[in-house]
Amino acid sequence: ITGWLLLSVEGGSELLVLGTIPVEDPQEMCRAVHWGRSIRDRVRVMKLIFTACLYVVASLGALVFAVLQQRTVDEANDRLATMMDYAAFCSGFPKEAGRDVEENVEDFLARATGGPLVGVSV
Repeated sequence: ITGWLLLSVEGGSELLVLGTIPVEDPQEMCRAVHWGRSIRDRVRVMKLIFTACLYVVASLGALVFAVLQQRTVDEANDRLATMMDYAAFCSGFPKEAGRDVEENVEDFLARATGGPLVGVSV
């Protein structure tokens, strides 16, 4: 809204009332349409520039907001303890099947790390 008001300062206050003038007869309608077209033609380039600037500002605003959100999430991850802080992804184990697979992996990891494990999921 502020940008459109600034555009009306540059392009004339007629932009704010364009298309809202009441008419009583066909001659006034013709005069209003002619007046509206002359204003439209006069401010066409300014409207294009306004639209382009609005697009650029909105796009940059979205990018800045995304960066700020990512920083907020990163700071929260640094401050707070989540499951990602206590999980490990292990690969390279031989393919096994059966009921004792998780127990075997848990025993192996407990011996390899020298500490107790909360659990293993295969």
